[in-house]
Amino acid sequence: MFTFLLHYNLVYDGLANRNLLYASILNIAFIFAIITMDKLEGYIWNKVRKKKKSKPKSTSTFAKIKNEIFTDVPIKTGLYFFYIVLLVCSAIVTAEPDFPVLYYYSDYLKSVYYGLLVLVASDKFLALVLKQMSKGEREERGEEQ
Repeated sequence: MFTFLLHYNLVYDGLANRNLLYASILNIAFIFAIITMDKLEGYIWNKVRKKKKSKPKSTSTFAKIKNEIFTDVPIKTGLYFFYIVLLVCSAIVTAEPDFPVLYYYSDYLKSVYYGLLVLVASDKFLALVLKQMSKGEREERGEEQ
C-alpha cells in the first residue's frame, strides 16, 4: 500500500502531472532505481561480510536484528507484488471500464501496464551483470570455479 501511495502521488501525480508518457518513463526509471539499489546493497553487503575475518561464536540479539534488517529487507519482493497487483487491476479495468474504485485509476494503470515486464527484465539483467562481475573478480584472483 505504501508503494502504491508513494508511486501514485510522487511519480504519477507529482512529477508526471498525470501525463501518461512522462509517467511511463518515470515508472521505468523508478523500477531501475529500486532494482539497482537492491542489487547494489546486496553486492556491497556481501563484500563487507567477506572482509570480516572472524565471526563471534555467540552473537547478540542486536547483531542478529541488524543482520536481518540489512540482508532480508524484501524491497524487491514488495515491488514484484505491487506490479502483479497493478497488472490484475489493469486487466479488470480493461474487461470492465466502469469497475468501481478502479475506474478513477484507469489512466494510472495504463502508465504502469508494462511495469512488471520491465521489472523482470531489469532484475534478470542486473543479476547477470553482478554474476559476471563476481566471476571476473574470481578470475583476477586466480580462483577456479
